[in-house]
Amino acid sequence: MFLLSLASICVAQRPVMKSGNDKVALVLDGRQADYWIVSPQIDPDVLETPAREVVFVSDIDTMALTLDEWETADFDILITGGDRSHVQVRRLAANPFENPDPRLLDIAPSGKLSREQARFDIDALVYTLSQVHPDIFSVCSQTELFTAENEAKASLPDSVTRLELYRRANSRHDRRRAYKSGIPLQRRIY
Repeated sequence: MFLLSLASICVAQRPVMKSGNDKVALVLDGRQADYWIVSPQIDPDVLETPAREVVFVSDIDTMALTLDEWETADFDILITGGDRSHVQVRRLAANPFENPDPRLLDIAPSGKLSREQARFDIDALVYTLSQVHPDIFSVCSQTELFTAENEAKASLPDSVTRLELYRRANSRHDRRRAYKSGIPLQRRIY
């Protein structure tokens, strides 16, 4: 009984937008985007976007939101006929490698990275290399780099230490270079 009361209080505190139907226009940073289909069965129905200004426009009402990067806003869309849909808008960073999601920066008490954090670290490494290196594909082919990246990400366990992540990413690249050069890995000198 207490949980039902708490849930109804949380719902009552969210702003409400009214709509005559389940199709709502979506405007992102002043530009008309696709329509938002109201889905009461999805709770919350999440929109992730890099747009700062998000506007939902129905035939009856409008909901305008202005969000900072990684900020979320919740509201309900009430459709004529009684269906209510919980919508959550989450603003992403324009460049998530320069301003990463704060959730990805939290390290577990064990010191291990989650699979999602490790995948982000690999993506950030490849992004940084492509931005810093004057001609990354003169050193290795695009296919070789992205194949090694995909293999490293596919082999990730549920959690990994930073050292294990480094070894996984580096060993796949070293095996490829050793194979191409014809020099056994244990004999290579860097």
